[in-house]
Amino acid sequence: MKKADLHLHTNMSDGLLSPQELILKIKDAGITIFSITDHDTVAALDEMKRRAGFFGLTAVPGVELSAEYDNNDMHFTGYFINYHSKRFLDYLYLFRRRRFQRAQEILIKLKKLGIAISMDRVTEFAGNGPIGRPHIAEAMMEAGAVETRDEAFENFLKKDGPVYVEKYRITAKEVIELIHSIGGAAFLAHPGINSLEKTIPELKELGLDGIEIVHPKHTEKEVNNLEKTAKNMSLLTAGGSDFHGGDEDLDNLGKYYVTEESVEKIREYCDEHRSEWITEESDEDTLPDQNE
Repeated sequence: MKKADLHLHTNMSDGLLSPQELILKIKDAGITIFSITDHDTVAALDEMKRRAGFFGLTAVPGVELSAEYDNNDMHFTGYFINYHSKRFLDYLYLFRRRRFQRAQEILIKLKKLGIAISMDRVTEFAGNGPIGRPHIAEAMMEAGAVETRDEAFENFLKKDGPVYVEKYRITAKEVIELIHSIGGAAFLAHPGINSLEKTIPELKELGLDGIEIVHPKHTEKEVNNLEKTAKNMSLLTAGGSDFHGGDEDLDNLGKYYVTEESVEKIREYCDEHRSEWITEESDEDTLPDQNE
């Protein structure tokens, strides 16, 4: 049986390994089908495709995007996407720029409180990953402003805290439509982590195509319940290790996977629906006002 890991991250976002290093690891773990689903970037995918062919592996182009629904933060993965779409790449650039601008605004507020943190240092903590409050917390610890990350959030960075800045939000519907516009299937990632199972019927109405079943943080009971939900609602299923590169993640490679059959169902589904997803409107420049 061929193992498929459809949830992997590289150092192009918040992972530790380069695409080349990651592919060697998954090959050693016995994985033959894989998808790199970096956060808000597809920078690793050309190298992924090239290296996969060299090692005789099957690469599924993917991405992971964040959204908000009913006051819940949630993540979506897209599979079999056209990751060279200019409109899509413009969206990703906008997401990253808005994250950067938010971090700058937080640092301005911290400076007014007497805590001077450089944007360059925050960027270094983020590496190639999307900049977020945890990286600001790390910089605050280094500067001696707080002793722990929890203290940074509790006293400064939490919602309604003195330096909190509302983040740029895209809705679940917008994310699903964006993934569809580049020919991919949209999945709700790790719904068991934040108890998002209750939102699945509503997301299905918005166009959700599948749910991630297999994940290291899903209990056996959650996996079984999600499988039943997917079957009852005619949703596709996916899964993987959510690999980022730590020692524990290395142990998970080859342990959390789905079958080749699951991947083929996703591929066939995309082939069947792509003509209805990609319309003339999909190619229009409908980005939000970047000066908002």
